[in-house]
Amino acid sequence: MTSSYYQIDYLNPGKVLIFANSIFDNPNINNLNYVQVDVDNIYNLFNNLNYNVKKFENKTTEEIRKIISDKAKNDYTSYSSFICFLTSHGSYGDYLAKDGDISISEFINLFKNVESLQGKPKLFFIDACRILNHHMNIDKFLESLVFEARDIGSDDYIKIWNASDYSSNKEIEVSDRPRVIVICLEIITFNQNYLISGSDNSEIKIWSIPDYRLVKTLNDHVGTIRCIKKIRNEIFASGSDDKTIKIWSSEKDKPLKTINLKTINLNSRSASCIQLIDHNNLSFASGDYDSTVNIWRFKI
Repeated sequence: MTSSYYQIDYLNPGKVLIFANSIFDNPNINNLNYVQVDVDNIYNLFNNLNYNVKKFENKTTEEIRKIISDKAKNDYTSYSSFICFLTSHGSYGDYLAKDGDISISEFINLFKNVESLQGKPKLFFIDACRILNHHMNIDKFLESLVFEARDIGSDDYIKIWNASDYSSNKEIEVSDRPRVIVICLEIITFNQNYLISGSDNSEIKIWSIPDYRLVKTLNDHVGTIRCIKKIRNEIFASGSDDKTIKIWSSEKDKPLKTINLKTINLNSRSASCIQLIDHNNLSFASGDYDSTVNIWRFKI
């Protein structure tokens, strides 16, 4: 019979880990001056309640992964509970470390499987704003991007909209050739913030944010770009009518890896969509126009 309540009469009331990042390597990201006050209040509260409290401030992704990996190997037999606080910027399920993103699920998955914590409360408190413009040093960043491919004279544009009042005050010229249609957009937030567009002329273009200056054009595909998806940090994937999925770094001009869909499925028509599964393990799913779904995992 399963108990309807937790046993909390162990020797120690609980273990508390506090991860707080207020300083960031990316110059476009605002520092968080209030974080230290929060950390001190949390630390003092649980310390006064006789919890075992440890705090880790302004750590890199590599340092955080090592810390939580080591802590997940600890023996919590004598503890009644486990509590983890994460405070920083964030986006799309990610926690922003000093030098880049780390998935919140990485914290949760490590500790939910700790044998000595089974049957005990494991609490995660996350204070990480998920809206992009909250963690960029831009006076008025557009919270929502909507594209509209349309003729203006002989050129086509990406149109940028402000979601707060539905106004548009920016148009990006996609090509000097007529009738180039933008099919997909993605935002990359890492050391630099980029808007990435894919078009029916097989080109992927990377634009800097917030000035929307063209940084580079990627020409490795030979068919319409159907989908673009951020995988991790500066890494993203693109799917095309050329029946390939390509893995890119926004910092490089050539793909890191090319997946030929025909080698997996002779009936493949095109990668119509890509969805991230776990960016720590670099795994994602792709949907094909032939109604199949493939699961991928790769190493860089």
